Amino acid sequence: MYTARELELMSGRSSDGSTLNRRIIEGPDGKARTLVLFEKMLSGETYESAMRASESTWILFVPIYLVTAAGFITWLDRRIRRPLKELDRAIVALTEGGPLHGEEVLCSGPRELGQIGENFNRMARRLEESECERRRLDEGRRTLLADISHDLKTPITVISGYAEAVRDGVADPARVGQYLDTIAKKAENLTALIDTFHEFSKLEHPNFSISPERCDLCELTREYLADQYGEIDLAGFSLEVDIPETPVWCTVDTVQLRRVYANLLTNALRHNTLGTVIFFGVRVAGRQARITIGDNGAGISPDLAESIFEPFVKGDDARSGGGSGLGLAISRRLARAHGGDVRLIIPPRSGLSTQFEISLPLAPDQK
Repeated sequence: MYTARELELMSGRSSDGSTLNRRIIEGPDGKARTLVLFEKMLSGETYESAMRASESTWILFVPIYLVTAAGFITWLDRRIRRPLKELDRAIVALTEGGPLHGEEVLCSGPRELGQIGENFNRMARRLEESECERRRLDEGRRTLLADISHDLKTPITVISGYAEAVRDGVADPARVGQYLDTIAKKAENLTALIDTFHEFSKLEHPNFSISPERCDLCELTREYLADQYGEIDLAGFSLEVDIPETPVWCTVDTVQLRRVYANLLTNALRHNTLGTVIFFGVRVAGRQARITIGDNGAGISPDLAESIFEPFVKGDDARSGGGSGLGLAISRRLARAHGGDVRLIIPPRSGLSTQFEISLPLAPDQK
């Protein structure tokens, strides 16, 4: 006799209306097994109820989906589209040569977009700095040409005028010798001026280099002052020195450093009165040698502490009047070529009204 459950399995239909499907499969042990699958069929009423529930769900879901999509699009616009438009506007302005005037692009979107904005701002700042530097150099070149033209024109005009007067016979015969002396003096000044321009142009050339050698800065300074003492004394000036006996070793181009000394000394002799004391001192500060060149003369205005080193700065206060106006500019460039600098110390040390300080790196073996 079979049970009711066994009869259902044999007939393929259960009492609750489910359809039974049988599959014969082989087990791991090689024996046949029967797999019974129950498939419950929905009644018509149940099916219609399920469909109505599904339609209600869709009716509710579609508005929610639309609202969500609209919100996402709005968020996307604020987070990505607007920052991209702002970045695009800045790129177009920069491409067309329009300055940003320090305004930075604010990218508040995703982290990657923010990084792009930061990189753009960094690039824009560098471009703006480069443009300012280019304009400064262009202005400097124009000023340089104008100053050179002016400085060359003055002696040439004097030479031309006196030479024509002598040639045409209109000059007083008793003063012809004086005119010729003036022509010779102006020619010498013109030659010195052209030599200075040439020296300055060499310093500005990218291939300019110095020929450094290891030397005792104290001994070099003493030798230079010994050579110049006669000129200093003849000009009516006194010399005071403070140079240690202990060697101070540096790696310098001795010819170029002597030129720096000469420019600063000439400046002091040219712009001070008789009886002024010229001071030279050498000391060590950290890993630098410091050479002080000063005087107790007229002094220099603090307002000129930086501009005094610009090319063609002239005037009594600028300590460049009567010359080319390039001496201090050349001195600073030569010092910086050694890895050092020249500064006007404000205020000067006690006993001095003007104090220039040359800083140079010590030699590696200097203790």
